[in-house]
Amino acid sequence: MKCGKGTTYLVVGRADLGGVVTRATPAPATTTAPVIPKGYKLAWNDGRLSTTRGTQSAAGDAAMRLVWSDDTPRRLIDRSSGRDVTMDFAFLQYPYTSADAQQQGTARLSAMNAPAAATVSGRYVQAGSFGVAANAASAAARLKALGLPVQVSAITRGGKALQIVLAGPFDRADQLAAALATTRASGFADAFARN
Repeated sequence: MKCGKGTTYLVVGRADLGGVVTRATPAPATTTAPVIPKGYKLAWNDGRLSTTRGTQSAAGDAAMRLVWSDDTPRRLIDRSSGRDVTMDFAFLQYPYTSADAQQQGTARLSAMNAPAAATVSGRYVQAGSFGVAANAASAAARLKALGLPVQVSAITRGGKALQIVLAGPFDRADQLAAALATTRASGFADAFARN
């Protein structure tokens, strides 16, 4: 199938779906010159019709499929399958999708974002508030797995029942700061300290 400006796509269809196109991917690059049909001539011969244009690598293709979700806690999603691969890449933290980018970015950001223990006040870390009890239970289980003390409290705001997931209480500012950093690093980017 040709799609504008000479881009060629391989179309994969399934007969059991009535031949409906289920996926279109760029055709593999070839290194041979295009065959010019009889009666035609090349429009350009200055190299702009590169036979290696758009060449992809398996590693680059895999990296482009990984995206972070917008929900809380953030999850790393493989777009090609829709599968949550957060645990497969447990070393990655939002917003990074590769170890190299995280290594370079962490070095720059750590000095700017490191909270001083004395500036953090409160006794609890609020990981989030959830309208669905199952989501709150899942968040609480994740925090417990990190070794944090967890409490879930129920409130009603605007006539809607909410579950608030808290880590704590913590008696010292350094404990609170460590718990806040751990909670944020585990995907609860909007976590904050509170009384």
